[in-house]
Amino acid sequence: MRANKIYFNNSRALPILTEFRVPAVFFVSSGHVKEGKAFWWDAAYREMRRRGIPQKKIYQRFAELKQMKTADAEAQIENEFGAKALVPVGDLDRPFNPVELKGLARHPLVSVGNHTSDHAILSNYSDDEARAQIQSAQDDILVMTGKAAVKAGVGGEVLCNIW
Repeated sequence: MRANKIYFNNSRALPILTEFRVPAVFFVSSGHVKEGKAFWWDAAYREMRRRGIPQKKIYQRFAELKQMKTADAEAQIENEFGAKALVPVGDLDRPFNPVELKGLARHPLVSVGNHTSDHAILSNYSDDEARAQIQSAQDDILVMTGKAAVKAGVGGEVLCNIW
């Protein structure tokens, strides 16, 4: 099993993984874990729906935000919806914290993967910035869990091997 964007509620899967002995890789955006902040798209969706913005306009806004670096998109969200917009409102939109992530990483069926430092859309970054995003997350994951992040691949093919 592969879990993208590691939310705390992913921990609900552990009893099922254990019962059926299913290995899982949880891909971590390390900056979100360290800072305890919501992903910008969750915050934007929540705030836009609260304001009654139609779905079509939300998707249009997302298309604009996805063209930005993460910090710029987050700044836009905070500008539009307030300084607390990126504060998670519950277990459904919050990442693991570092202590929880360390506990998850200890599970014998769980591996932790690298999903960049701030869930970057790497095509919005220079090569050097992309490498820094990946390396920063690699370093953070090692510090937080005591284990190196796994490399993602399909059928034995390494999808990302630049660290």
